[in-house]
Amino acid sequence: MTLADIGANEVTYEQALEVAKKACIPEESIHSMPFPIDEEQVANALIVANQVGEEYKQNGPL
Repeated sequence: MTLADIGANEVTYEQALEVAKKACIPEESIHSMPFPIDEEQVANALIVANQVGEEYKQNGPL
């Protein structure tokens, strides 16, 4: 699955960072992880997961 599959076409890093900022507000459950996570890590994870999804759709399993 990719971001395009859920209607989010051509997501920029800045847009991913905006989503990450909301995911990292103090009230969110992301802070229940056993290690600290910051906004940049979340944004990067969104971008990389999308890239992996795109590669999978084009080439099949790794």
